[in-house]
Parts: sequence; structure tokens; C-alpha cells
Amino acid sequence: MKLPLSLIKQYVEIELSPKEIANKLTLAGLEVDGIENEEPSFSIDVIVGIVEKISPHPSADKLKIATVFDGNKHLQIVCGAPNCKEGMKVALAPIGSTLLDEQKKPYTIKKASLRGVESFGMLCSAKELQLPHDQDGILDLPQEFQLGESISKLFLDTVFEISLTPNLGHCLSALGIARELSALTQKPLRIPPFFLQENGKPTEKEVHISIENSKHCPKYCCRLLKNVNVQPSPFWLKNTLESIGIRSINAIVDAINYTMIECGIPMHGFDFEKLSSNEIAVRLSRENEKITTLDEEERNLPAGVLLITDGKKPIAIAGIMGGLETSIQSSTCQILLEGAFFDPMIIRKGSKKVQLRSDSSLRFEKGVDPNGISYALDRAAALIQTLCGGDVFEGIVQKEEKPFLPKEIICRLERIKKLLGHPFSLGEVESIFERLGFSIQEREKEKIKVSVPAYRHDILSEIDLVEEVARIYGYNHFEAKVPLCTTSLIPDGSQYLWNEKIRSKLVQAELQEWITPDLISSKHIDLFIQPEKKIEVLQSKSIDYSILRPSLLPSFLVVVKNNQDKKNEDLFSFELGQVYSKEGKQFVETSSIAVLIKGKNHPYHWEPKPIAVDFFDLKGILENLFCSLGITSYHWIPSSHLSFQEGLQASIQVGDTSLGICGAVNPDLLSSYDIKDKVFFAELNSELLYKEKKSHVTFKPLPQFPATERDWTLAWEQNVPIEAFFDAVKKTPSSVLETVFLLDIYEKSLQEKNVTFRFVYRDNCKTLTFEEVEKEHAKITMEIEKYLKSIRS
Repeated sequence: MKLPLSLIKQYVEIELSPKEIANKLTLAGLEVDGIENEEPSFSIDVIVGIVEKISPHPSADKLKIATVFDGNKHLQIVCGAPNCKEGMKVALAPIGSTLLDEQKKPYTIKKASLRGVESFGMLCSAKELQLPHDQDGILDLPQEFQLGESISKLFLDTVFEISLTPNLGHCLSALGIARELSALTQKPLRIPPFFLQENGKPTEKEVHISIENSKHCPKYCCRLLKNVNVQPSPFWLKNTLESIGIRSINAIVDAINYTMIECGIPMHGFDFEKLSSNEIAVRLSRENEKITTLDEEERNLPAGVLLITDGKKPIAIAGIMGGLETSIQSSTCQILLEGAFFDPMIIRKGSKKVQLRSDSSLRFEKGVDPNGISYALDRAAALIQTLCGGDVFEGIVQKEEKPFLPKEIICRLERIKKLLGHPFSLGEVESIFERLGFSIQEREKEKIKVSVPAYRHDILSEIDLVEEVARIYGYNHFEAKVPLCTTSLIPDGSQYLWNEKIRSKLVQAELQEWITPDLISSKHIDLFIQPEKKIEVLQSKSIDYSILRPSLLPSFLVVVKNNQDKKNEDLFSFELGQVYSKEGKQFVETSSIAVLIKGKNHPYHWEPKPIAVDFFDLKGILENLFCSLGITSYHWIPSSHLSFQEGLQASIQVGDTSLGICGAVNPDLLSSYDIKDKVFFAELNSELLYKEKKSHVTFKPLPQFPATERDWTLAWEQNVPIEAFFDAVKKTPSSVLETVFLLDIYEKSLQEKNVTFRFVYRDNCKTLTFEEVEKEHAKITMEIEKYLKSIRS
């Protein structure tokens, strides 16, 4: 939000510098992001002048010789602006004045000779003075400006850019910020007087209001004006609005916008003569209704959007934007001004449905002052009457469900002291509340009943009052103390400790932890889960975050795509997160572990050269993890999951229980995410892993006797998994066989290959002889051959 300092000073007399004001607001929780026009972009001696005479340049058709009077002396200035004319008041930069160029570097105006004619200054455009006006050529100043007046004083107003949290809707105006500064500086708040002359019929006889559902619109008010003569806005009004980024339309529309910036109440003006009836009806939209809004776009309205209608057709999307057909035009003579309090939720929903946000909707979503609507309507009507004349009908017609009474909240002094750690007195606390505009209803020892105005939608309970005390007292005034370190007597949960152990092991494996959202897009959901098992969010912010993820894979693929777009190709990552599914009517939440690798197996080095990661790199990471966790009784089973590439995936099982799955992600799935390279992914069930962990670890002494090795190479069919060999080894017990591992694979053809296994033999009581090893090795290989023949047959 942008707000000019001059507007704030209408409500509170404050002598602080802009930086001091910004500091006070920021410390009170209203972060000031920037200050515009704190220092002018040109020197104070750029002044108002008047062009008294124009003569042609003798040597240039596009140049003119202007005689300019600044109130004291006449200056000859050569000017090339096509709009320069006699009688025009201009921005005059005499010799010695300073401006900034486009690179923000200062330069000084000097005497110059243009095509043989001397020039003693410069007539400036808005661009040259870096002013937010869109005039072409030099500035055409209003005739009411006094000659010799400094342009900086007329044009430049310090503007604050303030970021507000969602609970500070009451600060979206000059009045709201002034209330805060009044409380912070203890300067009195003042409401500027205005004069409104009513000389028409009672408004209630001309306008009737009906509200379909008072929950959506608890209060709606109207004022009526006639015989209005629509005029362009005066300079002061146009300049104020343009300084904060609001485009000037005409005096009527600008007066309404100006009042909104003043007191935070959005209003709208209708051309009363263009309404089909004198009834204003507030209702929800029906299917297939249409309205052309002020931005000249025809909008098809879905059902459930709050509308303002004239009894027959929509004339505005309530709280968001008015309709073009009934808008204020130069021919408008009668104006219906509306002001209302709409339910913030219905405005937010409507804004999302029609995909349209405005300054008005922003304020209604955060909550406006329901008791300030009448004042805003009077203020806007008085301003319109001053600028455009006209007659104001008597009174305001309104429909109100019930009065908006102040909230009464009990606040305990002891609670404030305990939470804030400061010995506040009851008088100090009462003073802070009164400065904020709250009133004290009752006092009982160290307890007070505080009456909170209706515009403070953020104050709901005692803790909110405690926060107000801290804000206004000043967070920077609290003594900073070194916190005492205490530990809980409640031990950490076993599953939490288990996940922390897994996280530590994966970090040691040089994987980087990712943290991704639990919500994903519905775009690819059918690839991961059956439609009846997906869980949709009831009120999602966007379609990209509308489904609770059934797997960590879709979240990871989004991150892979983002990294690919930024040329980050080598990824080694993991995450411990939650996944969700629906079993019948039950919602199931599971703790899951995901590992993803992609790209080269190590950073580039001249020797050895890095190669692309493959399935076995991922399998090795998982095997090392299982080993470090003490999980040994698992085996790999070929799988056929649709998310993975056929022939490059496996399920990890203990008995009939699947701990998870790993493999190369299906190329079709990668293509749907526009991912070009292979991605290897594994997902494990953390809770099932926990059940398989070893409760105790037994240490064995280091061997004292040497080992003996034997290699065995045999023909192997492609369709038989290598796992079958190790299953055969397990079924052949031996007291001296220490370990067996795969040493090499030689691919002979697509159907056949040779594999070599290494057997390691050792006796912990003696050194094995050659004959003992040969005998044991022959026995084991014979039993393995029998087992392999049985599974082939």
C-alpha cells in the first residue's frame, strides 16, 4: 500500500521526519518497504513561470524562442516542445538549477546557444523532473499556481510504501495509519471537518435496498446526488492519486477513490439514470449470468459470486468491481453512491472465482469499518458537491442486520506482566488502550474490561490485547535477556528418533535433503493412485496445490524440472515426508522416505571421467542404508509399477511385506514433466522399516586367521534373477563360508550371459588347508546347481 504523508498529516499533527515515521511504524509491526520523494529529484529553484511570448527560431523549424516570466524577471529560453504556447504556466529550470538524468546522476542547467540563439534556462517535462505524470511535452501547469513557487513543494509529496499483514486491514487508509501514529507518538487524532449541504428529497423515498442473505452483506448504505456536472479533477486531487499509482478518471471517480484512501471504506458510484429500477438488490449470482466490468471485459459469472443488481441485471460484482454499463460518464447527472460491509470470505471466494482483484476487494477481504460507512459516504458526497456541484438528497438509506457493537474483552494485568516480562502498571496499560481508541468499561483490582471498536477485526481475545500493549510500548524497549535452557522430561518419540537416524545416514551418504509441499497438482495424479483413493483439498488456493500427494515422486519431479530449467543436472537428494491415501472412508497418512539420483556419479575430474548414474547406484545407496540400520532380512523382487520403467525396477520385501520400491522412472512420466534425462527414484515406508530394525547389535571379534577365496563362473539365463543364486547360498549352510558376492558379468548375447561369483572361506579357530576348502567349495557349488535346476524346471 502506498500512502502520501500529507494525507496522514490531515489526521494527526506529527513533526517527525519521514525516516523517523517509517521507523516507528516498522517497530509497531507495519513494515515500511520504501519512502518515495523523501528528497526531490530536482533542486528547489525549479519554479513556476509563464510563457508571455512565442517567436519562431530563425534557423530551426522545430525550435521556438519563448519569453518566460518567473515573477521577477523575463528570460529568453529556446524550447522544442510542440505544446509550448503563450499564456501557458510551465516548470522553469533557470541557470544554476539541478536535475537528475535517467541514470540518476545530477546535472546543472547552464547558459546555452541553440542554433545561434542564446537560452537562459529550460522548460521541463514531467519525465525530465521524474514526476509520475503522463503529459506529452513540457508540463502544462494549472493557472492557479503562483509565479515563482517551487515545483517541488507543489508536486512532490513524501509517499510511504507499507507492507501490511492480513490482520491489519484497519491500517489500509490514511486514517488507519494516523491512528497508529497517534498512539505511538501520543499526538491527538483529529478528523478534518467538511461541509455537506443536503437540499433534495429524503433518499429513502428514492432508493430501496433488498438483501438476499444478510450473512453475506450485513450492512448496505446509499446516498443520492442529482444535477451533478462531471468535471476533470483539480490538480491537487489528480496529483495525490497519481503519486500512489491510481489513474485519474474524472472528479467523481477520483473523489470516491480519494475518500477510500482517506478512511479505508471502498465505495462505488452508479449512474442512477441508467438503472432499470430504483431497487438495489444484493444477491448471489446464478449460472450463466454476465457482466461487463469497468475494465471493459465481459465476464461469465459462475454461481455463488456476490452481486449488486438493479432488480433485473447485475450492475457490479460486490466489493470487487463495478459494471461498465452503469459507470460514471461525462454525461452523468445523477449519482448513486454505495457503501457496504461485506463478509470478507464471500468477497475472497468471489475474487478467486472471477479471477479479479482490486483495491476494493483487498480492503473488503481484510474487513472494513462497518460503523465508518456513513461518514465515508458523507465525506465523498461533500467532496463531489465541492468539485462538481449538484444537490445531495437528504439522509442515507441503509439496510443493517444488527448494530455493530464494540467487543468487550477482559484483560488481566498479571497476564500482561507474565507474557511480556515487564512490570507494567495498570495506568500504563489503560493509557495504551485509550491511545489506540479503546475505552475502559470496568476496573476490578488488576483486571479491566476493554471495549474494542468494531473496525479492529483483529482483536478477538485477551492475547490480542497483550500484543497491542507490546506493539505500542515498543518491542525495542523490552530488555533483551539470555534465555535459560531447559530440557523436557518427556522423551522423544521412537518414530521421531528413527527418522532422525535415517536422515543422518542419508546425509552421510552425501545426499541433500529436500523439503517439498504435501499438496500437488491434479494434473498427473492418475499416474500415481486410483481416482477413488485420491484426497482433494476442500478449499485449495490453486489447482497446482489441490491434492494431498499419494507419493513423494510427483513432488520430486517438479523439483527436478525446476533444477533442469536452471541447468542443474546432477541431483542426489532425499526427503522424509508424509504421503496420503484413502482406504474406503478412512484417510491414511504414512511416513515415507524418498531417494532420487540423476546425472553424473561424481563431479567432473580429468581422471576418471564421470559417468551417468544407473539403477545399481541407487540400489547401493539403499543397501548401505539398510546395513547401517541393521536391516538384513530383505530381498529384491522384480516389479511392474506403472511409474517405473519396465525391467529397471524392483520391490524391496521382507517376507510378503513390501518395504518400498525403486527403479528408473518411466520415460513417459518424465516426458509429461518435460524432463529429458533418466531419473532413478526409490520410496520406502519408514514405519515398516522401523519394524524390521534390529533391537540389539552383536559385535564379533576380528578374525585371527587368514581367508581363502574361490571364484566360480557359470552360464546364466537372462530371465533368471541373480537373487536366485544368493537364495541358493542361504539354503546351503556352511560353517566356514564367510561371504559370497558377485564379481563380474559378461554378456554373451541377449539371451545368455556368464556370471562370476567369489566365495570367501575362513575358520575362526585355525588356518584352512587347501583340501578342506576344495571339499567345502565342491559341496556348496553342487547344492547350488541342484537348487538352480529346480527353479528353472
